[in-house]
Amino acid sequence: DLYKGTNLWCGNIIKVLNNTHPGIHLLYWVWDWPSYKYGVWKPEIYTMCINIKITE
Repeated sequence: DLYKGTNLWCGNIIKVLNNTHPGIHLLYWVWDWPSYKYGVWKPEIYTMCINIKITE
């Protein structure tokens, strides 16, 4: 993407299964994204959660 430049943006596409029951569902995931600078690995861990509402 031309507008990102040297930055790497994070994103996800999440598919909810057709047979998911209606209601409020919590999605939670973790990115393990280590960086390497000056010969040293640095752990970088990011988390995200979201509530989604499934209707009929």
